[in-house]
Amino acid sequence: MSETRILLAIHDAVALTGRALLWRNNTGQIGRIKFGLGLGGADLVGILRPSGRGFALEVKTHVGRLSPEQRAWGAAWTAAGGFYACVRSVEEALRALEEAAR
Repeated sequence: MSETRILLAIHDAVALTGRALLWRNNTGQIGRIKFGLGLGGADLVGILRPSGRGFALEVKTHVGRLSPEQRAWGAAWTAAGGFYACVRSVEEALRALEEAAR
C-alpha cells in the first residue's frame, strides 16, 4: 500500500475516535515559497482532546526510513512537550494515540 493511502486511512481512523483533531501537513517549496511546518515536519499534526497536547505522526510504508530532518523535527517536537511517533499502519497509529493520551 502507498504511503498516501496509509496516511489517509490513519487520518480517518484517528478522527473517528474523536480523541484528536488532526491535519495533513504538506511541506515543500515552489520557487522561493516554502510551505508546511518546515523541513522534516510530520505528515499528520494535531491536538489531543481534552489535554490540548500536540500530537504528530510521521507515516511510512513498511520499508520507509526517517530522514535526518524528520528525526530532528520529531526530537524538537518532543522536547517542546508534544508527542511524536513514526507509524506504518492504522493499528500502530491507534496505539500511538493511546500512548500519547497517557
